[in-house]
Amino acid sequence: EQAGRTGEAWAMFDAVAGRYPPLASYARFRAALLTLKSGAAGDAAARLADLLAQGPSPVLARRARMAYAEALIKAGQPVQAAKVLRGILQSASDEETLARAWWLLGTAAESPADRAQARQAYAMAWWAFPDSIYASDAARHLRELSGGPLPEPPAEARMERAARLLNLGEQAAAERELVLAIHAGLPPAIAAEAWYRLGLLRLRSGAAMYAFEQAARDPVQAARALYWLGRVL
Repeated sequence: EQAGRTGEAWAMFDAVAGRYPPLASYARFRAALLTLKSGAAGDAAARLADLLAQGPSPVLARRARMAYAEALIKAGQPVQAAKVLRGILQSASDEETLARAWWLLGTAAESPADRAQARQAYAMAWWAFPDSIYASDAARHLRELSGGPLPEPPAEARMERAARLLNLGEQAAAERELVLAIHAGLPPAIAAEAWYRLGLLRLRSGAAMYAFEQAARDPVQAARALYWLGRVL
């Protein structure tokens, strides 16, 4: 494969899959990627669906699902691809996977002309993960869909960015993103998480009390929010 001898690589991966059970799922995955690279997206999607049905290891399954979504998009099945990508977004935690999944979801949403979903997905890929390799392309697509300058990022994207900034130790910037996300409007459970994080950032100020009181309204956040509210008081 690395030498560009795709046909031979294809045959050898298929042979490994048939002869060596411990390596079979990995060989099938590599063969499916070659199939996708060759332009046979429908065949690649079928191969990856079969692989996922066999229950590969969690690490391989994550990679296979992403490749499956890409194959479905290229095979002209964007609606099915979007379903796969939403599943990935619900379970993934690393930035590279999340950024790629949002970017692909934007691509999938563009095909059936779901402009609202496409804008949301590209905005997440652009704003929540600005250091990813997909950010600039997502911004370009977002600008084209908006027909002008880049719009304000959605509240969920600000939440993702705030979490990333906190991991980098940039507390002031993270606090700003959380405030903007709350003001932009969030679903109640996500808003409670934002208030809780904001309270932790403001522990040494009176503003922390209000933040923890807001977070405590949500049953999931209540216990830890009330604990920290007690500490602040």
